[in-house]
Amino acid sequence: MKEIYKIFKYSIADITRSRWLLAYLLFYLAFGLILFYLDNDFGKVLISISNIIIYITPLVSIVYTTIYYYNSQHFIELLLTMPIQRKSIIYGIYFGISLALSLGLMVGINIPILLNLQYVDSISSLVLLNMSGIALTFIFTGISLLIVLKNENRIIGFGLGIVLWLFASVLYDALILSMIILLKDYPLDNMILITTIINPVDLARVSVILNFESAAVLGYTGLVFRNYFSTSLGLIISIVLMLIWTASPILFTKRIFTKKDF
Repeated sequence: MKEIYKIFKYSIADITRSRWLLAYLLFYLAFGLILFYLDNDFGKVLISISNIIIYITPLVSIVYTTIYYYNSQHFIELLLTMPIQRKSIIYGIYFGISLALSLGLMVGINIPILLNLQYVDSISSLVLLNMSGIALTFIFTGISLLIVLKNENRIIGFGLGIVLWLFASVLYDALILSMIILLKDYPLDNMILITTIINPVDLARVSVILNFESAAVLGYTGLVFRNYFSTSLGLIISIVLMLIWTASPILFTKRIFTKKDF
């Protein structure tokens, strides 16, 4: 545990000095301030912020993790020559990146809300917004580490990460919608539920829909999910599935890292 903490402390100190993190924080800060300036309706502002989080957070997590890992390869190889467990190295890097990006996200989105606290009418919605952003950060940081460990070529690793983000965040719902149109004469509710479970970005959308009870905002998959379950049950299931998605990539990453021949 001490080894993980030391590597984590170094990683998070290195990342917090990065201009990437500052730019990430300022982006959400500026976006939130502009939204509150244009409209004081807290619900509308949170839905707009959640839409941005769903698209931007996975992209930033993938891009930054990929760049950080490839730029730190010599440092990681140096750590491997020391009497440090491999799982401590990968866990330290993973938690350092994830928590630093999560910190930038939380500060960026919450400062505008705190400055406009008089318009806040739902603490649970705010908590859910932060949880969704943090979960997506941890999930796609773990997935990105998994990709770069399997691909030593930087161009391939970076390209696969971008393709994954494009598919999960942009193309996925379009493909599902096309399938629904083509198979409109068949019962598709169970299929839609399954396709929602296998995409963490859609799970984040579902969580927002269930909380705001606005099924038209974020896609057909969330509508089916909400109609199938009661609101409270659907939200609990979404959270459990997000926790599974959060844990799975880093566990696979740790397994690959401990067996990889550097």
